[in-house]
Amino acid sequence: MLVKYKIQSLLKGVSELKCLLMENLKRKF
Repeated sequence: MLVKYKIQSLLKGVSELKCLLMENLKRKF
């Protein structure tokens, strides 16, 4: 149960990081 929650939060953080990276790339170009 705990492991599943950790994985979900980790995936959520990764997707958020991807969004931030895409935003930064758009601003540069």
